[in-house]
Amino acid sequence: MTLKPTIAVSDDGLLFNPATGDSFSANPLAAVILRALRAGQTPAAVRADLLARYDVTPARLAADWDDLTAQLRSFGLLLPGDDAAAPVPDVAPAVAHEPVLVN
Repeated sequence: MTLKPTIAVSDDGLLFNPATGDSFSANPLAAVILRALRAGQTPAAVRADLLARYDVTPARLAADWDDLTAQLRSFGLLLPGDDAAAPVPDVAPAVAHEPVLVN
């Protein structure tokens, strides 16, 4: 998942699309994901880090990741054609929240 380069993301998870004027608020976990991806981490590295840091199963993380990706795509915040899903490592690990964007 790659955000369009024009999408602004604040440290606390606020997203702004200057092309449309729309703004969105990400929950804390989604903000962590977006910051890590913007910092250049690969999706696989971000997922592995989340599994190590939070009490979440690989299946739950995969579902939450897919949900976040779908929401970002539906709001037009992702680069087109960037749908490659990174596999979730099978590592068990303190409490994850579902990624959610609020417009």
